[in-house]
Amino acid sequence: MPPLPNLYASARVRIIETAFGKLDTYTEDCPASKVRGAGAACVREQECWGGPVIITGDTKARRLGCEEKHSWETFAVAPIPSDADTYVQQDPARHPTVKRVCSRTMLLASRVGTARTIGAARWQADVMPPSQAQFEQGVRFYRCIGSLTGQEPRRPYFHWRADSARA
Repeated sequence: MPPLPNLYASARVRIIETAFGKLDTYTEDCPASKVRGAGAACVREQECWGGPVIITGDTKARRLGCEEKHSWETFAVAPIPSDADTYVQQDPARHPTVKRVCSRTMLLASRVGTARTIGAARWQADVMPPSQAQFEQGVRFYRCIGSLTGQEPRRPYFHWRADSARA
């Protein structure tokens, strides 16, 4: 059967937009979207975070402007797999699909500009599921976040698009 790339791409965008609610995402040229079966995407708007705090699995982080000092930045988002459907951070973080999406490999592929010249060993990736309150309100996607060890930059380092206007 011949492939249907345009129909598949359109359907995939709708599924992703539904899964992420109001979060504006894209898959074209997004490294994490290549992880088979993950439904991952990149965010159009930069997301930077103060250090996440995890208390009994419940993850909370303060969103900051990327021009402010921040310790983490979103490099991908994806729906929580049905067999890891929880807000408890350790559970999705152990899931094989989530591990591939939020891997250092994906983080490194998502870097832009001068960030590409910073050695791989200085980067760390992690998983940030919704908080318990968000989960109870129906949020069912997680973020892959990356950090440059020992740094609190005042600029974004990851793949994102400012061209959020759609045809």
